Amino acid sequence: MRNTVLVSKQFFIEYKSTTIFLIVGALISILHINVFYYSHDTPKWVVFDLFLSAYALFCMGGRRVLSFSYIGCFVLIILYFMLLSLVWSPHKVAGLEFILRFVLTFLFGYCLIVCESEKKLWHLLMILVLVSAFAFSTVFMIEHYVMKITYNVGNFSPIGFMNNAGQVFNIWIPVLVAYCFQARNRKVLILSIIILLLIVHVLMEAATRATIVGLMISELVVFFIVLVKSRSFKQSIRFILINILLLSGCLVYSFLNVSSTDRMYDKLTSFTDSQTYKGMGSRYDMFVNTWEMAKDNPLGVGVNNFEYIHPKYAFPGTDHASPMVSEKVILRTPHNIILKMYSELGIIGGTFFAFLLMCLFFCAFYNALKGEIYDKWLLIATMSTLFHSLLSAVFLTPVSLFFSSILFAVIIKRFYINFNVRFEIAVKIPRGAYVLLLLVPAMSLSWMASEFYAFRGLVRQDISDLELSLKFNSSNDRALYNLSQIRWYRFKDSKGSLKNIDEFLSLYPYHISGLMIKAERQWLLKDYIGANYTLSKLLSFYPKFDRAKRLHFMVNQHLRKTT
Repeated sequence: MRNTVLVSKQFFIEYKSTTIFLIVGALISILHINVFYYSHDTPKWVVFDLFLSAYALFCMGGRRVLSFSYIGCFVLIILYFMLLSLVWSPHKVAGLEFILRFVLTFLFGYCLIVCESEKKLWHLLMILVLVSAFAFSTVFMIEHYVMKITYNVGNFSPIGFMNNAGQVFNIWIPVLVAYCFQARNRKVLILSIIILLLIVHVLMEAATRATIVGLMISELVVFFIVLVKSRSFKQSIRFILINILLLSGCLVYSFLNVSSTDRMYDKLTSFTDSQTYKGMGSRYDMFVNTWEMAKDNPLGVGVNNFEYIHPKYAFPGTDHASPMVSEKVILRTPHNIILKMYSELGIIGGTFFAFLLMCLFFCAFYNALKGEIYDKWLLIATMSTLFHSLLSAVFLTPVSLFFSSILFAVIIKRFYINFNVRFEIAVKIPRGAYVLLLLVPAMSLSWMASEFYAFRGLVRQDISDLELSLKFNSSNDRALYNLSQIRWYRFKDSKGSLKNIDEFLSLYPYHISGLMIKAERQWLLKDYIGANYTLSKLLSFYPKFDRAKRLHFMVNQHLRKTT
């Protein structure tokens, strides 16, 4: 009995880090609480920040010197441009939040590479994906088919927004297929196949085309690599399994109307609809407008500040407008990670970031050529993820970033062993510097509290909650905007509303609705010169905004009378 206890204790100590990873992976895949505006991402980011900070502190607490290779040097250069751009960015807290998570993710990946063996990393990724996918698919099935919870595009799955699940499936599906080939226990194999089919089912329900296309193209590339290298169709045949799964799923869900929403059918049939090309054109216009924004700001508009400046370059109300830019909706990202970095970090910073992604692809490709079978599945996951990052907000959501960082750590570790990388640069870390990592979870918890009170204040129309939200995060732009609106609509407090909207516009200088509200409050307070200036700024990039044009005409009439 005593020996059994000792063996169990040793087993727990040896695998306790893996157990914690599995708990965090499952939690970050399913956690959502309806007390935040972003009910899925906000609590997931807190889990992400707390775990990565704790892991980095545990692994690096005693290290005084960190050794970086080529990829590490790229990261340090990119970090320099991020910090530099923070100087002129309007929303500095949003920029600081992005920088802290960028550093945290880098240190997390560094710790995985330095502290774990290549086989343990690959095993960790497989088990983590299996457990997380099981937890995700279980919760999805319960919520959709047992509890029958009403859902929409924003809360489609436990991961959140409809397309966000597809960002993670780029990694989950290839790793699950690889796990099925390696599973030796029959029960585990059957469970893995069931989980894989459930994930494919969710993908078909979401009909995320970028994930489907990316996985199919990536697997075909690997298929031809293996076919050319081995000259054996028998060895390469396994690398068309994902294509068979996805094509079968598309056919079943589109033509047999398995999906209750017929979303897959609509997506496939839309290729023959002229509106599809219009939609593709708006995506193209968004890319062009973002590039023009980057050229007009060669040093960038500031890290993580695309959302706050882009309306100026979005041509709203025209045939070349970026999608989701108007007085009612906002565009948070250009849906292309490289263009986002070019617009925020400038030409040089964006180029270094593009080089970083190219290095990750090169590492995965080299591993697939020279390494083991599982390196080829990793190449599929990497290619699909990078492809999707050019069409969506990949790496900008907590679940996507968490699994991507582990995937890239496995790839880089494998590459350094296969390629025998010798170049290293040593960076000395001051004593006690790691304590700064504690700032990340502290700030994350503060931002979460701010989001909680901001959302509750909006629901209750309660000024005190919104003011409390701003005590936790004085740069909570959504709280400032809602506070301005509530002061006016509930209390007719024009001056208080104008004060809050001015604070909001200092963070979000080209927000269409915010500028319109400011002009209307200035009009009510008879500040016609100020209203004219605000409306001129708004109409300079949104000349077809009828509501603003009407108020501008009235303001000019009063100004002419006074002169």
